[in-house]
Amino acid sequence: MDPLYTMAKRTGKKIVRIAVEGGVIQNVDCPSGVQVVVHDYDVDGSEADLAEDDSGDEFIESVWE
Repeated sequence: MDPLYTMAKRTGKKIVRIAVEGGVIQNVDCPSGVQVVVHDYDVDGSEADLAEDDSGDEFIESVWE
């Protein structure tokens, strides 16, 4: 089961997940009680800590609340 779904169910938060390829997110405005999770798959040359999805693809995760 998706860990974000499990966390949302436990905390009652609404979660918006955004996948980014070939673009840049500048800002995310979140209403109270909403968490936005961005998975940016443009990781070439990145020195950030990378996560891996269920398919084995690497991404950088950013979270806004």
